[in-house]
Amino acid sequence: MTHDCPITVEEASELGLPITVGLPKAIYKLMDLYPQPQGGRPSVQYIPLPYKPTPTLPDTKSSTLSGAKNLREALPYD
Repeated sequence: MTHDCPITVEEASELGLPITVGLPKAIYKLMDLYPQPQGGRPSVQYIPLPYKPTPTLPDTKSSTLSGAKNLREALPYD
């Protein structure tokens, strides 16, 4: 078993594990000293559309400009 597949109190008791339900009141008092923000903006945003990576520049060694003497020779315009 792992942390993402917990067992219930009943299952733990059936296995003979020594269990205690709840926390001591001192723990709750300690937790009250450090309140957590409620609501607010999520730290991760969900993007429902497919992600398109940012295009990268071509490698200068393999580009069409490498053998051209000038830009006119490199571009396929007539």
